[in-house]
Amino acid sequence: MKSNPLSSWETQVRKGILEYLVLEELAIEDGYGYDVLQRIRKRPAMEVTESAVYPILNRLAKEGLLSSVREESRLGPPRRRYTVTSLGRVRLLKMKHFIEELEKGLKPHRP
Repeated sequence: MKSNPLSSWETQVRKGILEYLVLEELAIEDGYGYDVLQRIRKRPAMEVTESAVYPILNRLAKEGLLSSVREESRLGPPRRRYTVTSLGRVRLLKMKHFIEELEKGLKPHRP
């Protein structure tokens, strides 16, 4: 069976955009890692796993872009609830601007 060369490219694009989507989803509404994962999965073409999202959440928290609070759960172990910090909102705005500029650059230039 031949592999699809486009699938590798698509995977790399998803990985590259995932940090942006995590920040964007949490800027809309605070949430637990699993909630963020489910919200991102609802987006077209975003096939992501827990193993992709949780390291990003941890890294963004270490960088001060997210804050987290450990909350007890009635159904299992404690969970972390994430919130975007003011520094995270600044990063998100910069990322949005970059994506807008990237989209402009992808449009064909016609003289």
